[in-house]
Amino acid sequence: MSIALAQSAQNDSTGSAATLAQAFTTQNTVTGSYFWCYCYGLTTTATHSVSDSANGSWTQLDGATFTGGFWSHWFVLNSLGGGTKPTVTNTYSASTTFRGLFIAEITGTSGPDILGTPYHKMNNQTSPTAAAGNVTTGNMAPSLQPGLCIGASVGKDFDTTMSSFGSGWVDLTPSTFWASFGGKFGDAEYFIYSSFSSLAAQFTIAAAITQTTSAGVLFAQSAPGPIVVPPGGDMPRQLYVMP
Repeated sequence: MSIALAQSAQNDSTGSAATLAQAFTTQNTVTGSYFWCYCYGLTTTATHSVSDSANGSWTQLDGATFTGGFWSHWFVLNSLGGGTKPTVTNTYSASTTFRGLFIAEITGTSGPDILGTPYHKMNNQTSPTAAAGNVTTGNMAPSLQPGLCIGASVGKDFDTTMSSFGSGWVDLTPSTFWASFGGKFGDAEYFIYSSFSSLAAQFTIAAAITQTTSAGVLFAQSAPGPIVVPPGGDMPRQLYVMP
């Protein structure tokens, strides 16, 4: 099976609470696929944990703190419970406002390309400008190919729009991202690559803002199964001796 982005979903809220949840809604998930989550909240002290109703706890890969407020994390999970549309829950250690959650399912993958240098990246940028593609995860270098790179970003100020950038990248949130906040203040995208060249998720903002946090990860395509080759050549000869 070729690697693919099977589905994605998002949720956000401006109210104060200690959890935020979102279910996969497009189709039942596939056993053995991988889930990816990007989440944040308006806090510098509360920690995050992510779980889903079919598989339990997820593994945290990275985390970063905005100057003066947002705490951002992202997580990954190997799905063991396919055939359902599980609900993914981001749990905070304390109630927080301005919570956001983005989830995606990747199929046809053996998991993150852990030998990549690096295979995941989180990048805080202070005062990025509106130059095309200026908001970025930073480069990641695959050790295997083909594969899939997925990334997401959000701006601290919620006062300018953000859009996907780069030829071949697919915008997962073309119209809204963090819609409860009144606009498209973040974005998510993915790219299926077929070389060992370094790559980064990149985004364009409509106007300069004080800070952005972007996260990305490389997923390797599953290796094909072993090829069974029947024995070749002549059948072994047998020697008979007359009594």
